[in-house]
Amino acid sequence: MPNLAINPVNVMPTDSTLLSEFIARILTPGGVINAGQLVYFDNDLQGVALADADAMKSAQIAGMALCTAYNYQPLVLAVGGEVDLGAILIASTSYVASTSAGQIMPLADLTPGKYTAVVGVANSSSRLKLALMASQVARV
Repeated sequence: MPNLAINPVNVMPTDSTLLSEFIARILTPGGVINAGQLVYFDNDLQGVALADADAMKSAQIAGMALCTAYNYQPLVLAVGGEVDLGAILIASTSYVASTSAGQIMPLADLTPGKYTAVVGVANSSSRLKLALMASQVARV
């Protein structure tokens, strides 16, 4: 299964969503992060960038964007609870950071040599229960 097809306008917090809000220095090329994308904090460069499973550093997920933000604009992240993604999920399936920057994919599709960064588990066909965890270990 490929990356989830998330339409940013359909990403919605729920009553249980835990939020973190701040002014972001966005390091992503083009300087934009869309709702539904995963981000990590880059302490060396003092900003946020799109997370991915390609390296241990970029697999340290800080949260999921709940709004689209450009450089130095407020960025709201979901860091826990549940999020309606407006994408088709498979209930009880674990989802992780993809090898494509900012994207989410099923754990079963993560290839060897990539870092396992758990995003959460689908508890319905459209809702993801966030459980952000970076294993810091590459899949074998």
